[in-house]
Amino acid sequence: MGAMRTILAQTLLVAALAVLAGAVSLDQPTQVPIAMAEVTAAMQKLKTTTFGSTIMSFLEGDVKPQDAKDLFDAFDLILQSLQDLIKEENTAYARELFSSAQFRVTLKNSVNLFQKKVDTTNALLVEVLRPKAERSAETVEEESKTVADSQAELKQITEDNVRNQKEFKAQQKNLKELINAVDKAIGLIEKVKDNLTAAPQLLQVHRENFRALAREIHEQVDGVKHFMYKPLIKALIQMTLKGDFDTNEAIAKILELLNNIRSKLVTQQLDLELSHSEAEQAFKGTSKALSDLITTSTKKLKDAQKELAQTAQTIEVQEADLKELEEQLDQWTDAWEKAEEALNEFNAQHKRTVKDFEEEIALVKQAIQVLENNGVTRPAAL
Repeated sequence: MGAMRTILAQTLLVAALAVLAGAVSLDQPTQVPIAMAEVTAAMQKLKTTTFGSTIMSFLEGDVKPQDAKDLFDAFDLILQSLQDLIKEENTAYARELFSSAQFRVTLKNSVNLFQKKVDTTNALLVEVLRPKAERSAETVEEESKTVADSQAELKQITEDNVRNQKEFKAQQKNLKELINAVDKAIGLIEKVKDNLTAAPQLLQVHRENFRALAREIHEQVDGVKHFMYKPLIKALIQMTLKGDFDTNEAIAKILELLNNIRSKLVTQQLDLELSHSEAEQAFKGTSKALSDLITTSTKKLKDAQKELAQTAQTIEVQEADLKELEEQLDQWTDAWEKAEEALNEFNAQHKRTVKDFEEEIALVKQAIQVLENNGVTRPAAL
């Protein structure tokens, strides 16, 4: 369009020079060095335009070249029309610019809105949900380990307690048997002592009964495991039954020794029972603590697993929303960028159009100036 207008302006200048060629003296052709073929071609082009037809109607009309009023009027009309076109162009430009500004503001607001949504969703994922999922996963791992370790420890101490119970009962039975054997040995020796004191001659009478009882004690002592005094008790009983001594003092020392042995066995028994009681209390306390820990950790584990599942589901939804928001943001951004490109092109086109009009105006004025400089004067207004 601009190129056509430029051609028009150039042809107008040629037309003016053609008129000039008829207005000046033909006796001096060197004053207007114009090829008539070019003038003819220019006139043919003028016939196809509105402004050109105005001039051509003048050129083809039956008028005298000296009467240039219609020609100047045509140029004035062209100038006015070009100026009007510039005004129209500026008005349309302003209107379109305002409409474009509103459209671009709408686009930009949409871009900002979706950018904010993208940022908010991304922040929710990065700063809240994913760290929360990581913490839940760590809690699941920690509590799973706590439950497994506590269950293994509880199983171990329960097995140890069962074994300790068996060992305690065995040791307790052993000590009872030892004490019982020592008590019988003491009883046997005291009977021997009493018989010697009351009637020494009866000792021989009851010796067989004593020997039978001694054999029973021997069997009991032999049946007791891990008894360090076993040989000693056997020897003392044998000595007493043989009567290898004459005085009660020796028997009294034997009884004192056996009573000391009994006292030590009773002390061991009490220590064993006390130790077992303490161990049993410790087992019960540890067992309860482990059971409570398993219960608490199991609840924490289930809560963490539930929270992890819920958070994972929320993350999945938010990531899908984020993807959709990013796609919409890309679409709005692309639309805004295209609107900016269209605006830049629109501004450039407007500048080119105005420039073309201004150049045409300058060319028309130049054509008028050429006419005036070559003696074609503007007629005075009536």
